[in-house]
Amino acid sequence: MGNEWQEKYREMMEREYFSKEEKENMVRKLMQAGTGREEAAGSRHVTGKNFMAGRFRIKGAAAACLAGCLLLTGVAGASAAGFLKPVSDVFAKVFRLDADDERLAGEIGKPLGESVVSNGIRVSADAVIADSYAYAVVFSVEREDGRPLGDGQKLASDKWDFESADIEAAAQKEDSAIWGESYSYDEVPEDSAIQYVMLANSDGKIKAGGIISVHLSNLRHFDTESSKDYIVEGNWDMELSFPEPSDELVVKKEAEIVELDGSRFTIEDIGISPISYHLTFSIGEDSGLSVADGAKLLDRCTMELELKNGKRIGLGEGGSAVKVNGRRFQFVYGDTFESLVHLEDIKAVRIGEMEIPVQKK
Repeated sequence: MGNEWQEKYREMMEREYFSKEEKENMVRKLMQAGTGREEAAGSRHVTGKNFMAGRFRIKGAAAACLAGCLLLTGVAGASAAGFLKPVSDVFAKVFRLDADDERLAGEIGKPLGESVVSNGIRVSADAVIADSYAYAVVFSVEREDGRPLGDGQKLASDKWDFESADIEAAAQKEDSAIWGESYSYDEVPEDSAIQYVMLANSDGKIKAGGIISVHLSNLRHFDTESSKDYIVEGNWDMELSFPEPSDELVVKKEAEIVELDGSRFTIEDIGISPISYHLTFSIGEDSGLSVADGAKLLDRCTMELELKNGKRIGLGEGGSAVKVNGRRFQFVYGDTFESLVHLEDIKAVRIGEMEIPVQKK
C-alpha cells in the first residue's frame, strides 16, 4: 500500500502552496513515521490488554498517521449462529463491565446475530457499539462440526487472526481514514469457539443508520513457541446494520486556541462518547510549521479527560491522522477507552494548561 498511498498523497500536495522541497520532505517524513508504526503493529502487545494486536486496512488517500502516535487500539463476545446474545454479555470482558456499565452497554449497543460459513468455519457477528467516529464489533469463530479450531486440537485462543481483516462504514466519506486493532480471546474455555474483536476509529463522521461492511479472509493461528502456522483458507463477508450513535459530549465554545512552543493551534472539535474520544486540531500552513513538526508538538502536549471524582484519563495516545483542508493542516486524534465512560461523570477536557468544559450535544 505504501507506494500507491505515497503517490496519491503527493498528488494531493500538488494542489497546495508549498515548495517542491517542502512537499518532498513532508511526504518522506510522514511515510517514514507510518512505516515504523506498521512494522511495530504486527507484533505489538498493547499495554493493559492481554492480546496480540493485528492491523487491518487503513482507508483514505488524504490521510497519514502522525509521527510518534500509535496506529492501533481493540474489543470482544460470543454467540451461536442465529442467537442474539445480550450486548452486555458480549462486551463484559472487553470493557470490564460492572453493573452500571452493563446497563449503559445495553443502551448504546446492538446485538447482531449475522453469520457466514466458509470452508467449514462459521464466523458470527455478535454485537456492535458505536458513536459518531468509532465502532467496536465482536465476532465468534468456530467450526461447523463443533470440534475445536485447529484440526480438532484446541490451540491458544489469543493467537488467532485473519490474514486480511477490512472494515468500512458505507456512510463515510471517500477520503476518510480508518485505523484500528484486532485481537482474539476465549470467552468460554469450555466451548469450541473463540472471540475475534475489531475496533475502528475514523477521522470522518459516520452517519446514523448506515452499514458496516466487513471482509475477513484466511483464518490463521500463530504459535510463537513452536513456530506452528495453522491456516484455513476462506472468505467471510457480511454487511452489518449500524446502530444509532451513542450520546456524546462536545466542547462548549468554538475555536479554542492552544499555544505550544509559540505555535497557535485551533481546537476545532472535541467529542467524548462512552466508548471513545475524538479531537481535531488545526494550524495554518503560513505558520511556518511543517506537518511533522506540528505532529510532534501535539504528541508532546498533555491531553486528558478529567472526571468529577478527580481521576484523569489520558487522551491522544491512540490512532491519529493528518489532512489538508484548504490552507490548513488538520490533526485528528481518536481512540477507544479501556472501560466505558459515563458522560455524567465527566468534568472537563484538559489540553496542555487549558481546562475546557464540555456539554451534551
